[in-house]
Amino acid sequence: MVSMGSARAARRHGPIAGTAAPADAGTASEVSLALLDSAPDAVLGIDAEGRVRLANPAAADLLGRPRDELCATAAADLIPGLLDEDASDLCAHHADGHEIPVEVSRMPLPSEHGRLTVCILRDTTESRRVEAELRVSRRRLAEAEQLARVGSWEWDISANRVEWSDQLFRIYGLEPGACEPSYEGFLSFVHPDDRADVDARNHKAFADHQPFEDVKRVVRADGTEILMRTQGEVITDAAGAPVRMIGVCEDVTSEERAARTRSALASIVQSSGDAIYAVDHRGRVVSWNLAAERLFGHSETDMLGRSPECLVPADIAEHERAALQRVLAGDPVSRFETQRLHRDGSLVEVAITISPIVGTGPVGSAGPGVTGASVIARDISERRRLETQLRQLADHDRLTGLINRRGFEEKLVERVADAAGHGVGGAVLAIDLDNVKDVNDSHGHATGDAVIRAAAHCLRECLRPTDVVARLDGDEFAVILPHTDAAGARRIATDLLDAIRNRTVTAGERTLHTTASIGVATFEADRPGGESVLPAACQALYAAKEAGRNCVVVAKPDAAGRAQPGLGQQLRDALAGDGLCLHLQPILDLSSGTIARHEALVRMRSAEGLVPPAAFIGVAERLGLIHALDSWVLRSSIALLAAHPDLVLEVNVSGRSVGDEALLALIARELEAGDVEPARLNLEITETAAIANMDDARSFADALRAMGCSFALDDFGAGFGSFYYLKHMRADILKIDGDFIAGPRSQIDELVIQSIVRIARELGKHTVAEYVDDEETVRALREWGVDFAQ
Repeated sequence: MVSMGSARAARRHGPIAGTAAPADAGTASEVSLALLDSAPDAVLGIDAEGRVRLANPAAADLLGRPRDELCATAAADLIPGLLDEDASDLCAHHADGHEIPVEVSRMPLPSEHGRLTVCILRDTTESRRVEAELRVSRRRLAEAEQLARVGSWEWDISANRVEWSDQLFRIYGLEPGACEPSYEGFLSFVHPDDRADVDARNHKAFADHQPFEDVKRVVRADGTEILMRTQGEVITDAAGAPVRMIGVCEDVTSEERAARTRSALASIVQSSGDAIYAVDHRGRVVSWNLAAERLFGHSETDMLGRSPECLVPADIAEHERAALQRVLAGDPVSRFETQRLHRDGSLVEVAITISPIVGTGPVGSAGPGVTGASVIARDISERRRLETQLRQLADHDRLTGLINRRGFEEKLVERVADAAGHGVGGAVLAIDLDNVKDVNDSHGHATGDAVIRAAAHCLRECLRPTDVVARLDGDEFAVILPHTDAAGARRIATDLLDAIRNRTVTAGERTLHTTASIGVATFEADRPGGESVLPAACQALYAAKEAGRNCVVVAKPDAAGRAQPGLGQQLRDALAGDGLCLHLQPILDLSSGTIARHEALVRMRSAEGLVPPAAFIGVAERLGLIHALDSWVLRSSIALLAAHPDLVLEVNVSGRSVGDEALLALIARELEAGDVEPARLNLEITETAAIANMDDARSFADALRAMGCSFALDDFGAGFGSFYYLKHMRADILKIDGDFIAGPRSQIDELVIQSIVRIARELGKHTVAEYVDDEETVRALREWGVDFAQ
């Protein structure tokens, strides 16, 4: 049998590889030809003229032609270049026209045709296919390594020869083939602090022949530092000596950083003050932090693999199950506040945030990419407690514990609506204690507060559980009497008067009594009149005050059966129309005896006549109408100044408006529009007015004085705040409270007047005495040094 190897040997050593040519050449040729016929490789014998003289069966099969046809055919027609000594890889032409790649070996052979060149042809179609597949595999491996950022290497230990894949060059920051790989070159890329450990690792692998894996720092060609994971294995010979080391390297910088980040996040989750747990796509708990254990009383061991529905109260379980399922189905974050069950059965107020966990979802997961959900539960029990307290403070009066005006108005809306729905009416009582201001002035505010608390306690004791009691403001109370008509409300109000009158408060050695005035208004089932019932009761209250106090007045319904419009509505109508007017009260200059200025006093027109400001200023403040009222008074006053160039006016401003920058802008605008000298306008505020922000009030007074107007403190000396206001607000005029002026005056009154005049003179301020109604008082005031009398 002639093989490729034997043919090559024949070319080197003679006609038949490994034998010497015998003396009888003819016999040898016959033997050789017989061997050629049985050779598996195709064999052609070519004569000196380049024609085929011999062809074995394998050649006929390879070329697809009979042997007799091949003989005498030009070899170049069958296989171009066949006789070129240097050509080894050629293409044979098959009879059907396709080409067959062949590898050619040549050797001389004597025959009856003379010396022939024997060409041995091996079909390389399959080997070339395998080589092509191998090249493709290597290319794909290189692409896969590049894509996976994994490089491979091999170290021939005995030859100390190292091979790197292209991707390993790239990991080191080099172009493939940029240097000759070596073990020393490999070590040069390892971070200096890690080299000794890496070298020791390799020598240990040589010794124990065990696979290894580690992560080390590598400094790339550009100086950047990365983390590289290396996996390697030692190949030994039959005697167990290491001959090769092979392995792969991978840039795991991002992976290691992500792992550290995950570890840090896990630490944060565990140390978080919020309960945090995760569920899989089936809603089963897969993680449970320490805060969750503290908040719910269940350990991680208790909860892993369980549904967290054991924490949810039964009445809301369906709702919360649906919320979790929506997130698992791909909805965004769900946030809500709810309750959870502690292990001991108590309820915990919590704020819940459910977020989807997105990843490669398992088969059967509820949404594409959603593998589960994270749940954050924050304990809001303390916040809820504080909110309850704030609601209590917002709706209740701190001094008495009764609901305040805000809470009362909400309750009134509810009760009026309920009355309309059930066909029953009700009544409202407006109650004002008659002498609390006197108690405050004589015994201090602490005693006044005690009187107010005693009255509140009295109201709670005397009224039914279904009645609603509120403290509206100061010494004002209100009551809702459901299912009560006017006659019944009057009886209840009368009983309350008696109870309040008989309730006493001790102040030192004195026993204090107080009385009250009560106004009553009703609301009917078919026409409740909810908006007007409280103002109507307040209007009846003012009527009770004017009737001498310590009495009850019931508001008169009109022909339609509704309560008459209260002061609030009357004031709104007056502001919207022509229902207000100014009266001017003269102020006498005591030094010259002439009228020097006037005070502008607002009045409200009504069917019964003019309503004084004392009756509606409080209503305006409660209903938020005081700014509109002050604006109207100032516009009207400045218009009078513009119309009367010799007029000087003093105008009262509510404590609620002090500090209002819009009011300052209005004053400046109106003065400029009317071409009025600012010095002709003096604004005054009573020292008993409620000023919310003293800094704003001081700025307001300073802005007026800077504008050229003057500022006065009215009713000076009437309360404990006189000198406090004087200290913090730079007033130009002190108006002495009329209670000290009106007769009969005591020695104390006269001493107070003289003291105020002396203080005013020292501070460079003018004084005005109120309630001056006789010549004797004028003479006394002039003697004491008072500047003006009103």
